[in-house]
Amino acid sequence: MNLVPFYTSNMKKILIALVLSGLGFTASAADLTAVVTDENAGFSNGEIDLTIAGGVAPYTISWSGPSSFTSTDEDLTGLVAGSYTVEVTDSYCGVATFTFTVGLANSAIINENEPFGLSIFPNPTTDVVKVLSTETIDIEVYGMDGKLISKESGGNSIDLSNQADGTYVVKFISAIGVIERKIVKN
Repeated sequence: MNLVPFYTSNMKKILIALVLSGLGFTASAADLTAVVTDENAGFSNGEIDLTIAGGVAPYTISWSGPSSFTSTDEDLTGLVAGSYTVEVTDSYCGVATFTFTVGLANSAIINENEPFGLSIFPNPTTDVVKVLSTETIDIEVYGMDGKLISKESGGNSIDLSNQADGTYVVKFISAIGVIERKIVKN
């Protein structure tokens, strides 16, 4: 008696699916790594440099993030702080998903609950400090010796790029008050 292999059409599909499933991604966060650059508050300059370690190329990439953000690029730039989720599908339909968080680079942002909602960042700085306020403000920068270094009316930034490293006292002056803060230049 001869035995002849007997396969139905559905059996062939199941066999092919089992073989192919061993070739694709195992959905694992270890397959996805990234170098994340935090945003400097207010500058939308965060970045995610994604590396895909598993699966079989080519990949389909789908990102989602804050404020209905979407992208199909592997690497992202111009990001605001928040959580970004990537789903990567390899050529055999294996899927890996992971969420990366872009934070704020400067934890020393000052958000005052004072009359004109002052925010200054980054602090410490290497050159320019951005200033946000709900009021029109004048800015005066003083050295630790009390000497006036610069003065600007209606300013929204402080340029310390031509100043020596050190600590500076900054006065923010509006029609409703004065706030003094120290800024460190490295």
